[in-house]
Amino acid sequence: MATDDRDLAKEYLEKYSSLSSIISQILPILLLALVGSLLTGFLFLEMRNSLELLPGLLAMVPAVMDTRGGIYGAFGSRIATGLHLGIVEPRFVINRNVNRAMAAALINSTVISIIIAVIAYGVLHVLGFETIPVWALVVISLLAGMISGLILIGVMIVITFRGFRRGIDPDNLVGPLVTVTGDLFSIFALLFTAKIILVIIT
Repeated sequence: MATDDRDLAKEYLEKYSSLSSIISQILPILLLALVGSLLTGFLFLEMRNSLELLPGLLAMVPAVMDTRGGIYGAFGSRIATGLHLGIVEPRFVINRNVNRAMAAALINSTVISIIIAVIAYGVLHVLGFETIPVWALVVISLLAGMISGLILIGVMIVITFRGFRRGIDPDNLVGPLVTVTGDLFSIFALLFTAKIILVIIT
């Protein structure tokens, strides 16, 4: 390894990988994630009426929340890697790498949202549980996925870019950030779209 490479590696380790820097960066984020998780719980309580009036919706909730974390966790990891490699600048400008990552995340979210609704309806139908029509489940899942996805992309880019400019390792931000915002905005989007479907079918 060349001397310049060794110096860069040493600088990186000192800046991002020391025990003190990891703890000092992650702990406040985890506390914010805790608050966000509590807010998610309160939003879920607000869904009680919709869950009762839209049988079958509850079966989709865990899958919708889980896939948001998986899809946008991968998106955040791509952004973090790009920032470390220097192929993504922490500025709000048009960037081909960021655009591709956003497009991939939204396409995956759309496809997975439809699959979740169809599988949920099929399993509930086979098991004999009451459920709303499959089209209603698809619309709820799809709209919730798109709404939460767009919000998640915006939040992650803003916080990751600003954090990186202030010397915070984006890898320390992505995990907790995706967890809390994914759950919070997924429940919010599900609640919003469920109310729309309730107006349509009642």
